[in-house]
Amino acid sequence: MKSYYLYACLSLMLLHNGHYTFGTHIRAGEIVVKQSNCQDGSYSITLIMYGNTATQIRPGGGVVGFGDGLSVVTPGGIFVPMFDLTPSVGVYTFNVDHKYIQPGSYTISYSEPNRNAGILNIQNSVDTPFFIETVISFSPKVCNNSSVLLTPPVDKACTGFSFSHNPGAFDEDGDSLSFKIATPLAAKDRLATYLSPNHISFYTDFNKSNEERTSQPKFFIDSVTGTITWDAPGALGEYNIAFVV
Repeated sequence: MKSYYLYACLSLMLLHNGHYTFGTHIRAGEIVVKQSNCQDGSYSITLIMYGNTATQIRPGGGVVGFGDGLSVVTPGGIFVPMFDLTPSVGVYTFNVDHKYIQPGSYTISYSEPNRNAGILNIQNSVDTPFFIETVISFSPKVCNNSSVLLTPPVDKACTGFSFSHNPGAFDEDGDSLSFKIATPLAAKDRLATYLSPNHISFYTDFNKSNEERTSQPKFFIDSVTGTITWDAPGALGEYNIAFVV
């Protein structure tokens, strides 16, 4: 049985006629945990953040919590542009090693004050802290690593057309994975003020807003494959989607 879960955030920008706007800072992120020594609780933790290269605000200054009372502040850095995805998006990576003394379950988290401004489905998003976490279970002589998401958690979609995204989750231990939609977090055990992407407020004709214009829009994740389906997006803008692996 998998001994951890990964709480990740996907950022989605809706396009129309090829135009879109830039936000201010963080768009999406994930935490990858790899056990570097299966005997003594040593782990390598990688924070991967996605944000806008078009802004002067740089990543860093957030807090990685290890779940055992210890934490570290991430240093300032830059978003390395991902031109194969879109010129506006870059990735920031921070690596840290940590050793747990006692066996047990630990929540590794990352919090930074400001996510993107203008996210349509998060109220006052620029003042809503960005928070993600993953839970691990350390047991001596049992080696287990978190899954990794091979597909970058930033994407683009078009209004009125069905959209799908698969995070490409891979587990090197060969463990089976399952998926579910979640509400973005603003802090530990504190939910952001959030609306589902297919909320009625994002449509002008809600009862005929799927791609075929025959029914209400649907938004769901396949619990086995992890494919997120949104049939179909409505209002133009940026959305955040959170899910648990």
